[in-house]
Amino acid sequence: MNVEETLKKVGLRLTDTRKAVLSLFIDANKALSHSDLEEKLADCDKVTLYRTLSSFLEKDLIHKIVNPDGVAFFALCKHHEHTHHAHTHLHNHGHFVCKICKETRCIEDFEIEIPTNLLLNSQIDEISVVLQGTCSNCIKIQNRV
Repeated sequence: MNVEETLKKVGLRLTDTRKAVLSLFIDANKALSHSDLEEKLADCDKVTLYRTLSSFLEKDLIHKIVNPDGVAFFALCKHHEHTHHAHTHLHNHGHFVCKICKETRCIEDFEIEIPTNLLLNSQIDEISVVLQGTCSNCIKIQNRV
């Protein structure tokens, strides 16, 4: 995925912060919190980072996952690699949160089936399914102890 092409495609100006944040999401392959991003982008102020995340959410480049502790994480949306239709994509998948290290990941092959009567009679804006457990890395660490 090309960072500059992606930002242009969704109508965002190419700023150093936007390019850096999008690159971090692409490279991370997991959800990142605001503090994760602050740590990796030490030169970026909190307000600029917050505005960048807000614009990425608005343009449907990322989606927000609130873990069971109430901490917001953000993950790269996969749908925009093929086509982009802002605000038409429903993030219809689950998320896994490790109870030990708090790493949060999208589970793309875990699609949630929405009952037909809800689709016909309601407007669904958000789906949130969080599976909690222990990730493979933490299991390995526990087994070594």
